Amino acid sequence: MEPHEKPPIADTIKHFYPDWHCQERGGWESVRCPFHGDTSPSATVSTDLNQFKCFACDAGGDSWWVIMNEENIEFRAAVEFADRILDFRDADIHRTARKLGSSHRIPFDGSRAVRGHRSILSTRPRRRPFAGP
Repeated sequence: MEPHEKPPIADTIKHFYPDWHCQERGGWESVRCPFHGDTSPSATVSTDLNQFKCFACDAGGDSWWVIMNEENIEFRAAVEFADRILDFRDADIHRTARKLGSSHRIPFDGSRAVRGHRSILSTRPRRRPFAGP
């Protein structure tokens, strides 16, 4: 899916988090992550590619992901939401949404970040380093 076939990522995030801001100057820009209450920039956003990625909580995706995550809905409902609320309409996207029906869902529950922390903070004993001959 091309970037122009998605609602603008900055407008989508601002809809859910009105205090969030970015410069919208193109390219990748460091921003605060709205999904985990960031105090310093730990995420990047590209308004050209309509992509978002947080390196702290592992949240990321395009504007469809943001809508599906925040509204806890599937792709087809996200397309209807973008059409109704964000005033974004693309005939090709509506056709794709009808084909996919309700089988396309990408939930985010933060478990990937938790799993990463668990693997790093493992409590099992560490092997002694090999001392060599």
